[in-house]
Amino acid sequence: MSQRKQDLQNQIQNCELKMTRAEKLLETLELTKKIPLIIDPQGESSRMLSHIFPQTMITTDIHSPSLPTTIVSGIGNGNILLIDNLREPLPLYLIQLIYPLFVKDGKETFLQFNNKLFEYNSKFCLILRTEKQATEFSKVLLQNFCIINVSVGENVIKNKLMEIFLQVNAFPLTSKRDQLMAEKTFLLRQSDAAEDGTLEALANSKDLDDDKTIDLLGEVREMTASLKEKIKELNEVEDQLEIVKQTFIKVGEFGTKLVKASVNISKISPVYARTLRYYLEVFRKAVPVESTQLNESEIPIINQNVLAAFRRKISRSLFAEHRKIFEFLVKSSENLSSLSEKIFAKLYSSLHSEHGTNLRDQIIHADIGQPIVLLLSEEADYVIKMLFYLAEHYLPAHPSSLLTNAKVQHGNRRFVQLISAKDLLKFQWENVLKAEQWLIIQNCEDLNVEEAEILTDIFDKIYSSEFRKTNFKCFIILYPGGEMVSHNLFDASTVITVDDSQLNFLEFIKYAYSSLGPSRIHSTLDTYAQRQCLYKLCCFHFSIFERQKYGIFGFANSFKISLANFECAISLFGTSLSSISTPTMEEIWKAVIQIAYFTSDFYDLESLKIIAEWIFIGINKYDNQILNGIWLKDYAQNMNFLRTQFDSLPQGKNQALSGLNSSIIKIHKQQELQKIYQNIIEFEAGNDKNKCEKKVKPMEMILYQPIVYPEGIGEIERCVINEIQFLDETGFMPDR
Repeated sequence: MSQRKQDLQNQIQNCELKMTRAEKLLETLELTKKIPLIIDPQGESSRMLSHIFPQTMITTDIHSPSLPTTIVSGIGNGNILLIDNLREPLPLYLIQLIYPLFVKDGKETFLQFNNKLFEYNSKFCLILRTEKQATEFSKVLLQNFCIINVSVGENVIKNKLMEIFLQVNAFPLTSKRDQLMAEKTFLLRQSDAAEDGTLEALANSKDLDDDKTIDLLGEVREMTASLKEKIKELNEVEDQLEIVKQTFIKVGEFGTKLVKASVNISKISPVYARTLRYYLEVFRKAVPVESTQLNESEIPIINQNVLAAFRRKISRSLFAEHRKIFEFLVKSSENLSSLSEKIFAKLYSSLHSEHGTNLRDQIIHADIGQPIVLLLSEEADYVIKMLFYLAEHYLPAHPSSLLTNAKVQHGNRRFVQLISAKDLLKFQWENVLKAEQWLIIQNCEDLNVEEAEILTDIFDKIYSSEFRKTNFKCFIILYPGGEMVSHNLFDASTVITVDDSQLNFLEFIKYAYSSLGPSRIHSTLDTYAQRQCLYKLCCFHFSIFERQKYGIFGFANSFKISLANFECAISLFGTSLSSISTPTMEEIWKAVIQIAYFTSDFYDLESLKIIAEWIFIGINKYDNQILNGIWLKDYAQNMNFLRTQFDSLPQGKNQALSGLNSSIIKIHKQQELQKIYQNIIEFEAGNDKNKCEKKVKPMEMILYQPIVYPEGIGEIERCVINEIQFLDETGFMPDR
């Protein structure tokens, strides 16, 4: 009973909070001269504003090209103008509204806007709204605003989630409750009208025995009795729902934790942002209980389903470094604001996040009723080439509409249409569906608000078209540097992140032989030696890719290595060395590595050559021992047989394959953990970075402990020993 009282108190507080927000907004609009800035990361203010201004409010977007025209219209007509997605820097014409200049001419008042004077209607009101936190705006700008924060609290989210759970799993009860509430409201209105009629009749009647008055009193009595029955029945239904709610309250608490983790992750990058409506829909689809009887024992299974849904919809749309942060936020039971760096490092290091490395399977098995958003890292352009390859293998050789044509020409089939987002707005997309092609759309970051909405409507039409076959796929290519003006595109799509930066050795090998170049050319190689060299080329790429993570200790100059280099190397290997039964180290170096991993720095080139010799032919028995365990027992031509050997590969070879000293690896790991720790603490500190203590990097490399150098070493070896000693003493890597 005490728990129910607490829930009722929470609901009352939530209602009071919403009323306070609405009252504060009205007070701001009526009393203050400052422009209201609504902080609304979850999109909760729309319903409240539509109730306050049901007819006079116009909503537009700061990115809209027609915004100046809309403002001029609002100034003259006296509209309530809501400008959404506010961010700095502001357009110059909008700054003119923040610092308005009024000109009076007799009884008329004019407002200067865009260097022109426009007749001013005193009913005009400007409201600004943003999903960003106030700390992301300059203090000088914020001084001009009255800030209204309508961010949804945890109790509100939990209540929303539990209402969804009840609607899904106790639909007869929720349906009955909604029906009774509607009937109760109807009876209350009828009763109020009847009471007013009775009072009016009594006031006009000269005799208490008036038949009309008696009849009205009878009607009121019947309505009151009926209302009592409805209220009693409604209370019984609500009591039953409350029992179900309290039984499964842990589902709501777990869902709230997942939503909170998702919202926190979106603070890292705008491309991760989703609406609260999207999170609620992910929860809704994950909570149905298959058994006919709701039982408390189902809670662990439901929570597992909810977690799997959030991993599929949220975690897989994150880049690898952020995916592990999401897992930590979900699994951690600690109070993050009081979490020490030492305890954090221990907990975080023990996590094993899901990578979802088989990109091909993710694409092929994605929801056929939605477009696929491919969120690419800067070095992942090779994915577009892979999509062309997949289309050739999964689409028919000829469209079914042409199979009846006896004169079908071979070799002219086009499997993919690559098009800019702006061009799609006027593109005849029906032809793509009829030709049974895949559609790849680029440059969505360049769209304004109206164009983004039109694009969303086009996708709705494409996926509801009668011409669309089940093998049709539409890909939207996005990069993390860009910021979408509308998140509706993400809400209605399957988002897949392509990021190879955090793959360990085993994951990389599996990825290479399932989705990348080796999966395409391995079976075409005739000799055992060729297939062995192909595998060693994979190991070589992983070695230098791992080495580049350590900055100046890996390579003398900034050397960005990605899977684009790897795909280039595989292509060169297939074209240049496939005719050589046993490729030599020199042939591999000149025909493949020196081209695909080109660098103009002499010392970095020498490093690459030494690593290549280490991987392909070995350099000495001590360094060769590091590679023990990574070689396959059989480089058979059969791809399935080859893949069965991958699970026997060692798990802990990542750092060792970089060829670097263990001290460098240790300090680098500590620095990465410090960065992640700062991010997570900032989530709880409300992005107040001043609350987070940060170590100051030393400006000079000063050694405090004596060093004993081995005999006969050169100056380069002495420098390396000095740097390693510096790492051990300070825990910092010097900047490049």
